[in-house]
Amino acid sequence: MIGDLLDGQVADAMLQELDIVVSSSLLQDANPRAALPGKRLAKVTHHVDLRIPESQAHQEHFACAYFGFLTNAPFRDRLDDITFVSTTFPCESEWMRRMPEFNCHFALRHRHGFDGFKPITKGFIAAQSGAVIIVDQADEEASLHLGADYPYRISSDDPDAVKDAITAIRSEFCGPRWQLAQQAMVGLNQYYGPLACSRICVICSGSRPHSEAVRLHTNVISARIELGVVFGGHAPEQHGADRRT
Repeated sequence: MIGDLLDGQVADAMLQELDIVVSSSLLQDANPRAALPGKRLAKVTHHVDLRIPESQAHQEHFACAYFGFLTNAPFRDRLDDITFVSTTFPCESEWMRRMPEFNCHFALRHRHGFDGFKPITKGFIAAQSGAVIIVDQADEEASLHLGADYPYRISSDDPDAVKDAITAIRSEFCGPRWQLAQQAMVGLNQYYGPLACSRICVICSGSRPHSEAVRLHTNVISARIELGVVFGGHAPEQHGADRRT
């Protein structure tokens, strides 16, 4: 029996029943390796939404946005410098067309009791659109991907502190720290962007053409969502078709 954990919490008793445990983030992969010695484990790291076209956010002036479920956005009524763009309905793609408008993505979010290990999907989205990202300094997954020296890791405890941090980041627009953040995002996209996904699929599918490989990868992700109804802790209809957003 194969269990894909998605980003939910799974009872230890269920984990013990699985023959193979599939993880989708770096922290999630490390957890069962420590808790389930001898268990067969597979890491299939999450990636950018393949519907999002690669683009380069403008560099004319600082422009920051939050892309995600608005109910997850902290201090939404206090952060005037941020545009909040809803992605509540994953089948809609209008929000994707707004990506080039914003060169900085705000990735702080509320934590919920049902949250497990969250892949850094907001980071993958920002990297695909040529933007830097603001992450919670307590987000271990983000630190693993971006590095402990990533400049835009901020505290999420206090709205005034968040506002001050965003003001400081605005003042550094296109400066040395901004460029350091851009370099980290380029590296992120090289590992989790569409080209990286297609390379994996070509290897798995016997060097099929790029378009066919991408279709294959999409089918794999669809299968993961179906598995998540059983093994991911929550049915998709409860928290959106992809709760990692």
